[in-house]
Amino acid sequence: MTIKSSDPILPIPIRPIPEPLRPILLEPAIVSKGQGVLRGTWFFDFESGAESSNLNECDVWWEQQTNVLRQMTSMNGASVYVIGIVDYDSIYLSNLQELPYSTMPIPANVSDTNMLPNNSVFAVRTRHGRFTKVQVIQYDYNLNIRWVTYARPIHYLDVKVTLGSTPEWLVTRYIVQCTYNTPNGIQYCGTGTFGYEGGIIQGQISDEAGSFPPFISVNISIDFEPDTNLQALQKTFTPSVTDTGVNYIFEPFQVIQKTDVLLDLQITPETTDYLLLRWQHHNNSGTIYLWSKESLWRRTS
Repeated sequence: MTIKSSDPILPIPIRPIPEPLRPILLEPAIVSKGQGVLRGTWFFDFESGAESSNLNECDVWWEQQTNVLRQMTSMNGASVYVIGIVDYDSIYLSNLQELPYSTMPIPANVSDTNMLPNNSVFAVRTRHGRFTKVQVIQYDYNLNIRWVTYARPIHYLDVKVTLGSTPEWLVTRYIVQCTYNTPNGIQYCGTGTFGYEGGIIQGQISDEAGSFPPFISVNISIDFEPDTNLQALQKTFTPSVTDTGVNYIFEPFQVIQKTDVLLDLQITPETTDYLLLRWQHHNNSGTIYLWSKESLWRRTS
């Protein structure tokens, strides 16, 4: 194709270069937020965002030791840290998580040492492991405060319990329950029922209590084949939680002991010979197993 000088030259369309994607900063969930009065000698629950008269359901105590000696005391496993007079709105959850909290009371006396003057900010790690920023709007016998309590992000670790196999004639089934303790009670982190072949249980534990549990409980029940005359066995193990979670292997011979009985019999049996075998298994609690077997020892041609 020939382009004449009189033909208009059309510009090549240029597509705009997209701006790079910017990360979206998600605001953490808020458990409670508000402004109110914390009266002298009263407690405050930053989880519910309310003053409390119950010393077992609170995070701090606005303690009045005398007419002039006052202090903010943490309660029930909560802890505190004085940030000082700073921009309240510029304090985020990430800042609160990095503070060196302490259970030492914050002195806030009428005279001399007062670390909670007007506009000061202090942080609270609540009894359930959440983080709160608190500003003193007006210092007095009754404190005028505002606060925000953030929902702490919950992290998880994996749990893996491996059950070894047993002889088919020995075990009918395994029943396994894995649990751990939290402030809200016992939580399951894996359950399962398996045959003699064994199997793998997988689950997770969380740090909703403020930290991961130091261990989990693995409860294993074993049902034996009827021909073994063995009673059902139940054992509980407590494997530790590591930085990577829990990886526990249960081998049946941890709790099942095999005993070989060797009999020195005469080479040529008589027609009237027979074999009677009895034994007992004892432990610290006494006899746990009693078994006998009788059979005729016959001459063979």
